Amino acid sequence: MLKISFYLVILLTILGFSLFGENGALELKNFQNQLKDLEHRLSNLRTESSAESNSLYGLNNNPGYLEKVSREELGLSKKEELIYVFEEDSK
Repeated sequence: MLKISFYLVILLTILGFSLFGENGALELKNFQNQLKDLEHRLSNLRTESSAESNSLYGLNNNPGYLEKVSREELGLSKKEELIYVFEEDSK
């Protein structure tokens, strides 16, 4: 009986360390979740980087795109061109 109790205590100790220890299953699950989140962020950053790269290429090589961005983001206009700004109703 004492021998079985001893083996049971050893088995429970090993099981406890493998689940809750420094490199246990719970910590492994946390690392897997962090990895999944970081991979998702990396994918989003790659997509954003690609879009910015395309925009930069357009600004450097396409005068029409440069004009479009200048008009939309900076509110610039051509000579003798009027820009009308309409305010939205605050209701």
